Amino acid sequence: MARLIQEGDQVLLKRDDNSGVFQVKRNRQLHFDKAKFTLDGLIGHPFGATFKVEKGGMIRIDDPDEVLNELMETESSAAVRGKDNRDLVAAGSNQKLSQDDILKMKEEGKKGEEIIQELITNSETFENKTEYSQRKYLRKKMKKHVFIFTVLKPTARLLIDMVYTKSPEKISHLRIDSLSQILQYANIMAGINVAIVDTLQGLVVGSVMERMGGMGKVVQFYPGSDLNRHVLNFFDFPSEFKDNLYNFGLKNLPELKTRGQESVRDMKSDTEEKGDNSGEKDCDSSDNGAQTQDSLTKTDGGQAGEKRKGDNSGEKDCDSSNNSGQERAECLDIKMATAEKGDDSGEKDRDSSNKSGQDRAESPDIKMETEEEGDNSVEKACDSNNSAPSQDSRTKTDGIQTGEKRKGDNSEKVEKRLEKARIQDYVKTLILQKDFDCLIVACKHHPTPIVLALLEYVGPSRPVVVYSSYKEALMDCYNCVRERGGVLSLRLTETWYREYQVLPARTHPTMQMTGTGGYLLTFTTVSS
Repeated sequence: MARLIQEGDQVLLKRDDNSGVFQVKRNRQLHFDKAKFTLDGLIGHPFGATFKVEKGGMIRIDDPDEVLNELMETESSAAVRGKDNRDLVAAGSNQKLSQDDILKMKEEGKKGEEIIQELITNSETFENKTEYSQRKYLRKKMKKHVFIFTVLKPTARLLIDMVYTKSPEKISHLRIDSLSQILQYANIMAGINVAIVDTLQGLVVGSVMERMGGMGKVVQFYPGSDLNRHVLNFFDFPSEFKDNLYNFGLKNLPELKTRGQESVRDMKSDTEEKGDNSGEKDCDSSDNGAQTQDSLTKTDGGQAGEKRKGDNSGEKDCDSSNNSGQERAECLDIKMATAEKGDDSGEKDRDSSNKSGQDRAESPDIKMETEEEGDNSVEKACDSNNSAPSQDSRTKTDGIQTGEKRKGDNSEKVEKRLEKARIQDYVKTLILQKDFDCLIVACKHHPTPIVLALLEYVGPSRPVVVYSSYKEALMDCYNCVRERGGVLSLRLTETWYREYQVLPARTHPTMQMTGTGGYLLTFTTVSS
């Protein structure tokens, strides 16, 4: 059963030679090919279905040629057709309807089929045309007034046709025949490790991932700091496919080479140290006996010293006991002196208490007023104390929440950085294994330095494919790789591609064709 279209999917809308990729979202207004509509009507239908735009929405139809066949079967078009077009003269006066009349019918809300029917009835030469000419005329009018789209799932073939027809310079004039040869020469299949240099908006990377089916590893090397994967997002791969895609900057290759050389040096030094340690262990074992005897004599001397220290500590305790008795006597004299002072202070307190009693009797009114003021101040203090904790608690809770948010954001950033670091370490180990199953270079830069820098990381008996839109660049790469050695079957090819129109009694090459689809350099690595 075909997979149904869901919200969030990437779909390719195709209408004749024009096509575009859009993401399905509800209530999203699109402007494509002079038509305004929403994609809500696509949800729940399978890929490959045909839809017609009516009143700003998409309505499914069974046959894309259904409208054309209905127009051909009308009374005016089913009349006696001419045998040939020799007596027809192309003139603007053959059509009675003007442009204003057509715009008026559109404003009235008439369908495209009704407008085409009016054009047929008001044409003086339509009935005298042959059947082929009538179909050609109707298709031309349907492009203007009837919008029928076929909804397809984005694939490598459809996407390269879409980009090539609109702006071929963005993908260095890479055609579908050249892309198919790249995949064939590179022996792309499931479960392999692929090294790719792709600056063609991720089109080659997406084609490789599509053929691998989510099994295997793909490492994309990119020049500079720009990683353009605009077309790769149109493939709408699941997360399992994207987890097997990694990227690595070409500017980091020198650092990676030094790291690989250091690891080799560490391995050699470890093996040499192991050999030296095995010889030193025998010498150390002979000296251990003498060291143990010396340690035993040292421990005996230490025990004797501890006994002597114990005797001296007993004498010190006796002296300290005599000193403590003298200190106690001095403390008793000090206590007697403080008791006498306490009696004098007690008399003074009594005199002060009598004076304070007299003062209290003289000022009863002042005391009442101060008590009332004190009660009010106590109530205010209680209210202020009750309100202050609430404000403090709010500020504290707000501060805690903001602090927790900041901590959460920081922890997420730290986790992301750690995850990126882990992925980069894994990519480095994968590159340093020097066992890639193939190398594909399809970029707008000169391929020679890129190929020479990455050849050492490809395993022996593995294919290498280099694409360029200029043969001079590949000729230079051909000579440099040949001088370097370690390769076989060097071939520089150009594909010749011609498209045909296949129709009943009208099969012939298309009138407009492309000049070239680029050049390919292929060879196989061997172990030195």
